[in-house]
Amino acid sequence: MINNINSWTSKIIIATVITIIIQMILPNGKNKKYIEIVSSLYILYVILNPILNIDKNVSILDIKATIAGMASGEYVSKDDIARSYILGMENSLKAKIEELGYKVDYIQFYITADYTAIAKIEVKMIKDSEFDKNKIINLILDNFQLDKSNIIIS
Repeated sequence: MINNINSWTSKIIIATVITIIIQMILPNGKNKKYIEIVSSLYILYVILNPILNIDKNVSILDIKATIAGMASGEYVSKDDIARSYILGMENSLKAKIEELGYKVDYIQFYITADYTAIAKIEVKMIKDSEFDKNKIINLILDNFQLDKSNIIIS
């Protein structure tokens, strides 16, 4: 951790020194202000790069949980974030199906254990309502990367 911070600060210092040298060498002219903007953006990039390139193994749900926990002052688990995210997807899909004029009883998303993909979607329509199963399946396939065999409509 300390090595990463040392490396980061040395990169910031090197970028700043290079920027200062370039600005000193350039003659005063029309293009100097543009080069100053570009060099300032480069320094900003060097500063933000470690923050934006968070460890590739960390999932989006981990990041959302951390941000939500920091914002509220309390820790939010990965399960809580996943449930709220899935509930939002379920409500969105229900609204899209109802826009087609169909009546939905409930929608259930099943996700993989590592929270990286949707394993199955189950849609239960209101009894005695008419619906076109293929239209609903196509709507789901258009919105989610899922195999057709993992869509259950009843």
